[in-house]
Amino acid sequence: MMISLQELCSGIPLHPLPQNRGRDEGVPHSPVRTPQLSAQEEKLALENSLRYFPHEHHSTLAPEFAEELRRFGHIYMYRFCPRIHMRAYPINEYPCKTKKAAAIMHMIMNNLDPLVAQFPQELVTYGGNGQVFSNWAQFWLVMHYLSEMTEDQTLVMYSGHPLGLFPSHPGAPRVVITNGMVIPNYSSRKDYEKMFALGVTMYGQMTAGSYCYIGPQGIVHGTVLTVLNAGRRYLGLDDLAGKVFVTSGLGGMSGAQAKAATIVGCIGVIAEVDESALVKRHQQGWLMEITTSLDECVHRKQYSDNIRWIREAGRHKLVVGSQARILYSDQKGRISIAVSINRAVATGQVKAPVVISRDHHDVSGTDSPYRETSNVYDGSAYCADMAVQNFVGDSFRGATWVALHNGGGVGWGEVINGGFGLVLDGSPEAEQNAKTMLSWDVSNGVARRCWSGNRNAYDTITRTMEEDRSLRVTLPYEIRDRSVLDVALREK
Repeated sequence: MMISLQELCSGIPLHPLPQNRGRDEGVPHSPVRTPQLSAQEEKLALENSLRYFPHEHHSTLAPEFAEELRRFGHIYMYRFCPRIHMRAYPINEYPCKTKKAAAIMHMIMNNLDPLVAQFPQELVTYGGNGQVFSNWAQFWLVMHYLSEMTEDQTLVMYSGHPLGLFPSHPGAPRVVITNGMVIPNYSSRKDYEKMFALGVTMYGQMTAGSYCYIGPQGIVHGTVLTVLNAGRRYLGLDDLAGKVFVTSGLGGMSGAQAKAATIVGCIGVIAEVDESALVKRHQQGWLMEITTSLDECVHRKQYSDNIRWIREAGRHKLVVGSQARILYSDQKGRISIAVSINRAVATGQVKAPVVISRDHHDVSGTDSPYRETSNVYDGSAYCADMAVQNFVGDSFRGATWVALHNGGGVGWGEVINGGFGLVLDGSPEAEQNAKTMLSWDVSNGVARRCWSGNRNAYDTITRTMEEDRSLRVTLPYEIRDRSVLDVALREK
């Protein structure tokens, strides 16, 4: 029997305990983890999981949690996987005291929608290990806290665990999320496997653990632009009609490749070894057909600049889960878009509040020496000040929630990334928050790259300072005669 949203928000079901149905073999499941815990660590992992439940249930839950730990390398608490159609419901259907909390609940359930989530019963949204929460008890508690939250409270999230609701004020974020914030000397993959098994940390990827994943359509736009620019650079072509794009992967992020190929006019040939991922993308319409013959591949021509993207994206049925949309834009464009959305909500053109966010790998969000900051050459590519400052700065400039993660994209210990969610409810406060926060969210990263010696960033931040006199950025002086370096280093 399915439960209602009201029941879902009433806290962990204890009286009686839900029936233990185990894993649902009708959905794909996360690979078995191998944390190699000692006997004492296994006992600690079990103890950590039982602290979510009153002592009268320990004798029932302890054996099954121990079995999960032995079989799967983590305690997911399958018994408590809720019997509900997991999807993004309209926010006015959530029992709550503030629409901002309802918006967050909407986003969480979208991340766990089986049409969106890669391994829904393990609370993995994408990337193989991008968790929304570490276990199902955390999900129930978070939904309960959000239903009770007022505008004078902030929910604090420690790597999937809801530490609780704390007094704050209406201008503060409603949720503050950190994932994987372990000290540097214990940020190896081996350490992660052990701490995840213990239930004390988790890997939130970039937008899974911050409740902002919008499904694979988000990467379609970026993949479209990448394929088009690859065609321009390596083939000298703007029109890729008739060209064959051969690649692999149809899970999570890579699921975008087939649709991107269609949009730019290529014949997309995508190899995939996981039949469940292949079938899922075909059922969702991301693949035209499943075949082992190249001769059966077909294509259609489309266009992909931003205006065309807005006009055409709907025709390709890119939405999986919530009614999300994706668009790349610069600082001015982001503010303009956000303000327009907020005014559309205010006038009733859009019938409900809208959440805006961005992938954490944006200009200010991520410090990753092997990807986002690989073009920073002043030696600071390994420093994470920018991402942390992004997270903190967004929090007091109007973000509805903020998130800071270790890992995401390139792996645990390889990156720190920060992100946000901002509810546009049509109010003047929301418009001001969008202007203030989005300006900072971009300028932070541009200023950092300016200081590292990037000429384009220097020109951009200089122009921005001329337009906004309240912005004052430290500019680097150019070394025009680099021979002074060699001369100085030769001197004793």
